[in-house]
Amino acid sequence: MKCEDCRWWSVEDLTIVKKETVEWGYCHRYPPDKREYRGRPTVKGGLRGNWPETYANDFCGEFAEKDKP
Repeated sequence: MKCEDCRWWSVEDLTIVKKETVEWGYCHRYPPDKREYRGRPTVKGGLRGNWPETYANDFCGEFAEKDKP
């Protein structure tokens, strides 16, 4: 029941962490929450909606298995 197996999760990029390739992506279970964009305010100084970032091996209580093709 990891994020990578959840229907709400989407892969965004590959990130190098301590010489290991770790997949991360965004959880789309709920609408984006409003916070500063990656720690920086937007151009107009306001907040912007962001999907929560998670690693592939993270998990939560909202897991829903992906549809099988």
